Amino acid sequence: MKKVHQLVVATIGSPVGLKGEVNLNLQTDQPENRLQVGCSFLNGLKIRSSRKQVNKKGTRWIIGFEGLSKREDVELRKGEELLIEVNSDEDTDTEFFFADLVGLKVLQNGQNIGKVVSIIEGPAQDLLEIEIDLGSKSMGKSTNKSTGKKVLVPFVRQIVPIVDIENDFLEITPPDGLFDID
Repeated sequence: MKKVHQLVVATIGSPVGLKGEVNLNLQTDQPENRLQVGCSFLNGLKIRSSRKQVNKKGTRWIIGFEGLSKREDVELRKGEELLIEVNSDEDTDTEFFFADLVGLKVLQNGQNIGKVVSIIEGPAQDLLEIEIDLGSKSMGKSTNKSTGKKVLVPFVRQIVPIVDIENDFLEITPPDGLFDID
C-alpha cells in the first residue's frame, strides 16, 4: 500500500543577482533529481533555471522560478519551503522520511524513555534529538512527563536498530554514559 508524504526539498534563501534567482537551503539528499528545470512544487512555483555552484565554501544551488524575474519578487519568498508529494511503500521497513520519526516514542530495553523531537542532519551522520521523560532510567519511575532535557543520539543502526513507524516507536541501544544528564 502506498502512503503519500509531503517532503521539504529546500527553503528559499537569499536572492542572487537581479534576475530573480535565489540560493536554496537544501533539505534533500537528491538535489540533482528534485531541482531540475521544469520541476514544480506544492506552492505553485516551477523551476525555470537551475545550476549547481561549487566553491571553497561548499556547494550551493541557484534556482530561478517561472514568473519571478526580479530580485524584489524572490525577496518576498525568502524562507518559504519548497514542498513536493512523494509516495512510499508502507511495507518497506528500511525506508522512511525524517518527518515520520518526529514524535515517535523512544524505547530502551522495552521501556519508554522519551520521544523524538527533531532530526539534525550532520556531515558524518544524522542525529535524533530526544526529549527525556521523567520515566527514564535515571529518574526511577515512569510518569511520562517531560524533563525538558534533551540528548542527541547518532542515528546509526548500531544505536538505533529498530524503527517501527507503524507502531509509533523506535528502540535504541545507547553506549554507556549517553544519558548521564546532571
